[in-house]
Amino acid sequence: NMGVPANDVWYSFVASETEHIVEIEGQGAFNAVLQVFSGSCGGLTQLSCNNIQGLIESTWLSGLTIGQTYYIRIFSEGNNSSFQGSFMLTVREKCVSLSNPILSSNSPVCEGNTINLTNNDPLTSFSVSNSVTGAINDNTWLTRSLVVSGTGFNANQLSTAVFNSIHTYTADLDIYLTSPSGVTIELSTDNGVGSDNYTNTTFSTTGPSITTGTGPFTGTFTPEQPFSNFTGPADGLWVLRIFDDAGGDVGTFQNITLNFSGSPVLLWTGPNSFSSSANDPTISSATTAASGNYNLTVTYPNGCATTASTTVTVTASPNAGTLSGTQAICVNGTSTFTSNGDAGGSWTSSNTAVATVNSSSGVITGVGAGTATITYTVTGTGGCANATATRTVTVTTPPNAGTLSGTQAICVSGTTTFTSNGNTGGTWTTSNGAIATVNSSTGLVTGVAAGTATITYTVTGTGGCANATATRTVTVTTPPNAGTLS
Repeated sequence: NMGVPANDVWYSFVASETEHIVEIEGQGAFNAVLQVFSGSCGGLTQLSCNNIQGLIESTWLSGLTIGQTYYIRIFSEGNNSSFQGSFMLTVREKCVSLSNPILSSNSPVCEGNTINLTNNDPLTSFSVSNSVTGAINDNTWLTRSLVVSGTGFNANQLSTAVFNSIHTYTADLDIYLTSPSGVTIELSTDNGVGSDNYTNTTFSTTGPSITTGTGPFTGTFTPEQPFSNFTGPADGLWVLRIFDDAGGDVGTFQNITLNFSGSPVLLWTGPNSFSSSANDPTISSATTAASGNYNLTVTYPNGCATTASTTVTVTASPNAGTLSGTQAICVNGTSTFTSNGDAGGSWTSSNTAVATVNSSSGVITGVGAGTATITYTVTGTGGCANATATRTVTVTTPPNAGTLSGTQAICVSGTTTFTSNGNTGGTWTTSNGAIATVNSSTGLVTGVAAGTATITYTVTGTGGCANATATRTVTVTTPPNAGTLS
């Protein structure tokens, strides 16, 4: 019963956002009138009233108070049983269906390298279609709905509407498009006298007016009313309405596609006052102070925002330092290398046939003559490579003084020569030059006075090796004296 409150249907909802869209889809012959009120019983204030020809009504409510109750009144446009029927009511939240960003990074990152932050590409365009064909009969409305969800776009970001229908007299057709907020624009009304069909007709923000075209209207045209007339969000129920306002010619609706385009606003924030509006920002030459949470806020054209965060760890580079320690040792001798870098590293030798090294203490032992490289390695973590420092060690064979030989008993002023079966080039010395002298290079011993002296052969050690010595005594005897005969 039209306009009689007692026979109407009432609903209430509590606002969870400052903006909501209320939609109703009538079934059968039920052509709804939709009203929304604030206040309380006995003191209601109308916020919206929608009665657009067709089975679907919607209204965009803004400036609502979160937590407040609002009332919906639904009744039929007609006032007899032929207008009765059922309906489906939907109250949509503007922001609830938006997906949060999906973030990633190349963490962990070694200091000095680049942090790469990544966001899944935000929605910049989308399309929605309805291809449910239907007969366009004389003096009858045909309605098709299209549901847009989870985009965050505004309705006036509709860029094109591509329409196809078959009709033997296009001037009979009135074509309207209604946004989720209930705003209706004329796409084309009574155009193309004497022509047929709409074939790949693209309604756009640029191009000649559709009123200048003729069937089949293939190409790009501006609608009779601009897309900029639309208000409110794009998410919700869009309705295409077609009316054949004359007799004699009929047709078939084929399909419509709505195309939207726009860009959300991105804002990254993070440690060290970092901020960026890029989708995938980078931070070069990162320091450990760049470790922490990075947050991305995506603000969509309709004012809704989503957020996400990702954690980045920047690891300090390992430091192997500078090595120190004696580099020249003898076979079987030892030396200890140390580092002024990070503790806990490991020691290795490039040639264990020359020198070995204790992996934890750095103690080096000479094995054979030659040179080996000793490496100290500190293992890198968190994306850092290992750090190494090197120092060479030279291992020398010890000198050999050998065993001395030669006559050990000589007379005063007599001589003997000592020799060695060890290394040549050594030096000869005497323990007592008053008893016996020795040539330092030849080993020639000369008796000076009665007594015993120790002769020493010394081969000088090199490369960390000590000197080598060998000794042999010599006894000097006073020659006999036969005197003078008389």
